[in-house]
Amino acid sequence: MSGPNALQLSSLEIAENSLGILEKSERADALALILLCREVWCETGETPPLVKQARAIEGGRLVEFLARRSAKAMPYAALGRAFLAGLHGASKDEMQLLQEFQMKMSLLGL
Repeated sequence: MSGPNALQLSSLEIAENSLGILEKSERADALALILLCREVWCETGETPPLVKQARAIEGGRLVEFLARRSAKAMPYAALGRAFLAGLHGASKDEMQLLQEFQMKMSLLGL
């Protein structure tokens, strides 16, 4: 990893600043996702395969939980899908999903 790009950073900022719109249980999952994204996007060097696999499993679990919650949690599921796409090397999909996340947040007025 070479560090976060501008779209990743702005998405994290939007996600962090908007946590207050979520219910308490949603907020915990969204915060865990934000922290996971930040950890991966900001690291440098090579990640061991088992660590990468564990992150993918945790990211998938959080996406599933957030996708099943309220409409306000849905943008966070898009953020998680972007994270997973990037983790698996699909950078074009990651960028599209980050744009989708930002669009959904703007539709919520954030």
